[in-house]
Amino acid sequence: MLARERHRTILALLGSRGGASNHELTRILGVSESTVRRDLTDLDRRGALRRVSGGALPLDTTRADLPPPPPRTYGIARAAAAFAEPGSTVAVSGGAHTAALAKALARVADLTVVTTSTAVADTLFAAVPVGGPHREHIVVGGISTGDGQVGELALAAIRSLHVDTLFLAVHGVHGILGVHGRPGGGEFTAASPPAAETGRALVAAARQLVVLADHTTWGRAGTAAVARLDRADIVVSDSALPADARAVLTAHTGQLILADPRAPRQTRRPRTHPSSAHPHGPTPWRTR
Repeated sequence: MLARERHRTILALLGSRGGASNHELTRILGVSESTVRRDLTDLDRRGALRRVSGGALPLDTTRADLPPPPPRTYGIARAAAAFAEPGSTVAVSGGAHTAALAKALARVADLTVVTTSTAVADTLFAAVPVGGPHREHIVVGGISTGDGQVGELALAAIRSLHVDTLFLAVHGVHGILGVHGRPGGGEFTAASPPAAETGRALVAAARQLVVLADHTTWGRAGTAAVARLDRADIVVSDSALPADARAVLTAHTGQLILADPRAPRQTRRPRTHPSSAHPHGPTPWRTR
């Protein structure tokens, strides 16, 4: 692949995902990490992206030279944002759909937002005016990657927090439907072990888990697990999700929402455990 083609691919990927790590770009482009670093340095010098430790972020996802996210991104973001209660504390991971989610969350009143993603933080900074509807934005520090901040500094900060709702974008989803007495289930996965470790810490800090996973995540392999399917209270996907995925997610998660650009459709099953069974209990937590 020529350098010009790699540059186009990198910019398109950043526009759709809101960021990418060197590891991801090496795998997707099929080149060495030194080549990826050289490409990112060239694009950063040209003002086409923002180079960060371990990867890159888009300067502005509305720029004309970056393709807009697919319509499903906005549908998923709007459907997920409906679960952010005014006056609550929410956490937003890095990854696909979360920059669009941040724009939708900007309209929720009296919200405190904790995020591991600089792309989410930048979006909130641009979308929420000073003195606007939000109470506070907390950006977790650490080693920057396309999947958000990772490493011991990020983990220590996350473990000191409690949040009402976590909005988690995942790299992959896999599972099976239990038949003939054999148990079913599955996992949400991350693209790298450090991202998975950060994701597990965020899940442990949250009372309610809302997973953002479009149809392309189904069956995709991830290098490490973040959470079991039955830990998710809500999964928001899109109408292109295949039938086998719908069956598994409906059976093993609290609620599956299939969003499109117009309106979300919902399928439910009764929860088999009360919310009070969660170790944080039924009382909403706030950041310390």
